Amino acid sequence: MRIQFRKSRRIIQYLSLIILLLPGMGYGQLIDDLLNAGTNTIKAVDSVLLDMTSVSDTEENQIGVELKKEILKKVKIEHSKKYDVVKILNKILPHCKRKAIKYEVIVVKDDVFNAYAVAGGKMFLNTGLLENLDNIDEVAFVLAHEMAHNELKHCINRIQHSYQAAKIQPLLGAIVQLAYITYKHPFSKEDERAADEYAVNLMQRAGYKKAGAISFFRNLGKHEQKWKDTNLQAVNDFVSTHPTAEERRKRIEKL
Repeated sequence: MRIQFRKSRRIIQYLSLIILLLPGMGYGQLIDDLLNAGTNTIKAVDSVLLDMTSVSDTEENQIGVELKKEILKKVKIEHSKKYDVVKILNKILPHCKRKAIKYEVIVVKDDVFNAYAVAGGKMFLNTGLLENLDNIDEVAFVLAHEMAHNELKHCINRIQHSYQAAKIQPLLGAIVQLAYITYKHPFSKEDERAADEYAVNLMQRAGYKKAGAISFFRNLGKHEQKWKDTNLQAVNDFVSTHPTAEERRKRIEKL
């Protein structure tokens, strides 16, 4: 782990205030609330905290390997008969910016319309999602979206936030345990919107059509109604407390 400090005295003052507040409230929620207020200073504080708990790409890949082991203890690997997801991933990979991240896609047997990513480039797609997609461009969007969470460091940043809040020693095993707990919680709406936008750009550079992203969210809208009153896993990256499928589709149409 590398510890870095900024020169800004005001930022450090805000940082100190946040640390004092931590015992009484969750760091992640605190930062989310403050960021939603839209203050540049608080965003700078968040950046400082991420610098202080920064993780190298090598460390992140190690975390990803260990996280995969933990997740696979609870799910069963399945091979998609409908789509060659590895082939699609390999077509998108050359257009990623984080070249050192070891991206990998795993299909798991689960009827829930779901996909999720964890730090280190590990992505999990449920059979319940793949079997209900209509074309290869929709699959490409889902993969690109999950990759975007790693490209934009959403996955590793959540772990860093947890690390800062828990005040633990930066040992790989301890961070993996934090990561395993943290991955079960949904990304913020801001993260989802950023991942959607990044994914559309990424899939298009790989030769896939933006129409796939639009049709995916039309498809998702049907599942939102189906699962509306169901206690979904918080890890669900699509049918959850995120922006609605209609809202996300309209945003993509305007890109």
